[in-house]
Amino acid sequence: MAEMQVQTVQSFDRKQIEIMRHTIASGTSPEEFAFFLEVCKYRDLNPFNREIYAVMRKGRMTIQVGIDGLRKLAERSGKYRGQKGPYFCGEDGIWKVGIVRADFAEPVWAVARYDAYVQLKDDHPTEMWTKFHDVLLAKCAEALAIRKTFPAECGGMYANEEMQQAGNGVGNVTVESVSPQSAALNTLYTKGKEAQCWDSQSGMLAFITAVLGVNVTRDTLYELNTKQLAEIEQAVEQESAA
Repeated sequence: MAEMQVQTVQSFDRKQIEIMRHTIASGTSPEEFAFFLEVCKYRDLNPFNREIYAVMRKGRMTIQVGIDGLRKLAERSGKYRGQKGPYFCGEDGIWKVGIVRADFAEPVWAVARYDAYVQLKDDHPTEMWTKFHDVLLAKCAEALAIRKTFPAECGGMYANEEMQQAGNGVGNVTVESVSPQSAALNTLYTKGKEAQCWDSQSGMLAFITAVLGVNVTRDTLYELNTKQLAEIEQAVEQESAA
């Protein structure tokens, strides 16, 4: 199968893209790498600053963000006013963080449990979680709180610390939670280009907006549900058959 030709995006030059291809995004397929670049571009996050990562888990790419990346997305809203905590809530290993938003009367709180996020190896916490469990769990609580407070800006973006336990079967965070639509959108984007429904990401957004009758932006694209994606795919197939 011919490799996808990755065009240089505005945020990175070709040298930087080549570096990422062999370091930050090592192991990704050409399609996955192209999709990762698009997410970096549309979220305006810089992988060289450790704001966003392409992580391979069980042969699949997941896109994860650093806690600084989530803070950047929240701050960009113009309504981020810092946080309360983190607070250690008890011996059961619970950390609590509250995010302050300018147009909210009260902070938005989130709680992270140790047993939901600890990364295990041979049924024991890894060395990192043994030494730095307080720091890692505080980051998980903050990431949860930021997403709750700024869903439009941070929806679908999960921190690395939240995903470390994804293979344990512990808690309610799974690999698919990073962005359930990532693989489907990647396939849909390629199919739409082949059907000449669009030739760019902005063209794809315009097409989807017309099909669904709602304004779809680069931030809300990743929040489309399965029914909406099926409707878009049907419209692409109809255009292709016309």
